[in-house]
Amino acid sequence: MNDKTRRIARHLVAWALLLLLVAAVAWLKYPRGEYNYLNSDATWHVVLTMNAYDETPVSVHKFLPLVSLGDARDKGISWGAAVWDQQGNYYYTSFSSMGFALPYLVLKLLHLPFTPQSLYLFNTGLLWLSCGIVYELLSLWSGPRRRQWLMAVVLVAYVLTPEIMHGMGLTYWHQSLMQVFLPLQLLLYYRWVTTGRGFWAFAVLCLVCPYTEWSGYVANAGYFLAEGYRWAKDHDKRHGKSLAVIAAATVLAGVIFCVQYLPVVGLENLFLIVGERFVARSVSQNKTVFDLLAGYWVSAKALLLLAGACLVVWAVLRLTGLRRGEAYTREQKLVVFLSVFPLLENLLMQQHALSYTYDRMKIALPLLLLLYGLLYSITAGRRAWLAGAGALVVLVVCFFARQYRTDTHFVWATDYKAGNEALFAYLDENFDDSVLGCTAPVRGYVNMLAGRGCYEQVSDPYQLEEQAAEQDVRYIVLLTQQDAAGTDGGYCYCMGAQVLDRTTGQLCTITNLHSGIEVSDWK
Repeated sequence: MNDKTRRIARHLVAWALLLLLVAAVAWLKYPRGEYNYLNSDATWHVVLTMNAYDETPVSVHKFLPLVSLGDARDKGISWGAAVWDQQGNYYYTSFSSMGFALPYLVLKLLHLPFTPQSLYLFNTGLLWLSCGIVYELLSLWSGPRRRQWLMAVVLVAYVLTPEIMHGMGLTYWHQSLMQVFLPLQLLLYYRWVTTGRGFWAFAVLCLVCPYTEWSGYVANAGYFLAEGYRWAKDHDKRHGKSLAVIAAATVLAGVIFCVQYLPVVGLENLFLIVGERFVARSVSQNKTVFDLLAGYWVSAKALLLLAGACLVVWAVLRLTGLRRGEAYTREQKLVVFLSVFPLLENLLMQQHALSYTYDRMKIALPLLLLLYGLLYSITAGRRAWLAGAGALVVLVVCFFARQYRTDTHFVWATDYKAGNEALFAYLDENFDDSVLGCTAPVRGYVNMLAGRGCYEQVSDPYQLEEQAAEQDVRYIVLLTQQDAAGTDGGYCYCMGAQVLDRTTGQLCTITNLHSGIEVSDWK
């Protein structure tokens, strides 16, 4: 077996072992029983959009982030800050189509239903790809002196980081895709810098990343600065070409995003809408950068502790003369800088990073590279040190990963969803000839339980009289919050209902008993 064959075999075995690791963690961390979880509205939003795609012709939605289901009665119902077209379809504008269309196409190809459970499988696949790409990056980083044991240790730490466990598990959003795209962009750039190969593959990622999510624009700014620095340092004209390509790809990503929305909102309103959504995501009242730092601690405390401890140990070894030389080469320092740079997006979009914690997942990659580089330097030539450090890292990350299941920050038990399902089954059987409203904000959870559109923040059933008359329906159904409304998250709540019979003028009340429902007499 020649060197090339051995190298391919080693990488295939590594990817297979990573698949086993990711699959085992996915099975162990999946909650049993009735539960809700942090930022569940993101997952339900994507589930809603995938079902809307499936019920609406492509010629209509053109893979814009559609939030209106396909039936005629689902049209013309506002949904958050979404914009609408002439047919009454509403479209989400804060993020591009990539995070919605890609899982839809994959699940469609695999003949899987458009449910949170299917998204969990899709997200688990993304985590496997992310781990494999990080492994390839570390292999290229280490060169011929790679240390498989050390790579395995830091990849276990990556998979068991709480924010990664959640944001690439139960919760899916565009940032889940970025945990694949950002490491891949970094790998392709590092390969180009060190070998001179793969520049145009890197250029494609310079287009894909900003189109997918806001962090991509910030990441590209980092690559632009890096290439500017290398041009000033090396005086190589190739860097001028790379600067032009990075800039062009970044601008093109923005142009594609805007062109997609032009038929819906028009040029005059487009920039106003995008600007409003940016401001809404960027400013967080009564919050400071210290709140963001505290959020990073919750998201990745094990990696922060370990990287900090290794930095102290490495500094002591350097000061005492037990270790000489730098921990990182010039190119490796550049890689660490480029992995840190996208974190600036959390400062720009602070409200989003604090409210939707999966936006903080990107801190895991720079911490992982920092930890690997420091451990590589500290344990060089000392197998006992390597074994001891590796065991300590695994123990620490397992301790904090266990908290993902035992505390209630990310996932918690509920006792009302069976009652919600009984409620909607009853409404579907007895009051399908109706318009549907809700006293609270409506996101994907309510839409998918009802299987239809729902007017949000309606205080009284009589407010929907005009819509009921237009649709010529007999009933007006108003969903009401009960019990868990003030404590549960993700726009999921215990629901009861009031039903107005427009023919008789009578009302009945449906109470959610958590395990079932109770229906009052008509009054």
